[in-house]
Amino acid sequence: MRKIKLIIVFSIFVALLSMNVAATTTNTENFENDTAGSDPAASWYTYTDEAWDYVFVNETDYRSSNHSYEVNDTDPAGLWSWFNWTGTDLTYFELYFKIDNSTHDLVVLNMAHTAGLSTNISIYGKTGAVEPYVTYSNATTTLWNNTISNNTWWKLRWDFNYTDDTVRCRLFDNSSHDNTSTNDTWLQAGLVTDIDITDSTGLNIMGVDDYAVQIWFDDFALYDAYTAPTSLDNIITSIQALVTVVVVLGLMGIVVKAFSKFKL
Repeated sequence: MRKIKLIIVFSIFVALLSMNVAATTTNTENFENDTAGSDPAASWYTYTDEAWDYVFVNETDYRSSNHSYEVNDTDPAGLWSWFNWTGTDLTYFELYFKIDNSTHDLVVLNMAHTAGLSTNISIYGKTGAVEPYVTYSNATTTLWNNTISNNTWWKLRWDFNYTDDTVRCRLFDNSSHDNTSTNDTWLQAGLVTDIDITDSTGLNIMGVDDYAVQIWFDDFALYDAYTAPTSLDNIITSIQALVTVVVVLGLMGIVVKAFSKFKL
């Protein structure tokens, strides 16, 4: 009986832990399931683009495996690509990128939400700089400006805060994963200070008139929101589940005890 009691106690403990830990779903894309020369595709986003000179899955330059996504245009006025998430309750998104300073001037990455475009990442190449650099800004504020190495993979990560309507973006070196941005502050996520964001709907890649683009992207990762059982409804649900576990295990203990009286 001592062993049975220990099993019951342990089972209840495990049940309590499971009720307070919600799994986080990760959606990833390294373009390996796409055919070179085709548009990228996956179940967790829909993809559209607007007539770049060259825009599709590439198998000549990549970070992992043997595919990446390339955008290439000598005069991309008004051109764009959209990765639209099929889910909206999201925690953060990250990707890797690489540019060639001899062929790339500028590209702008926008995080979008239902209310419109959010913050901007501008990736500069040979335009106006000896070294390539990246800036993070919204309509009124440039939060940070960091030099990057040419022909090197770098990581960008966006975190979403739906409580105060801000987005944080950080720049990481590919090899060390150190945070290279000088400012780790959250930035207002829209054109006006009173904008209300409740979701993240996708990534917009945008060209700028007279600024050539050649950039490679790889290893996308989009994380669903973590939800702990803190609301009243979730607490009640957790208590009900715990009571069910206790009752079931108690009945099991009674049955085992009853059968233990019989000797075979």
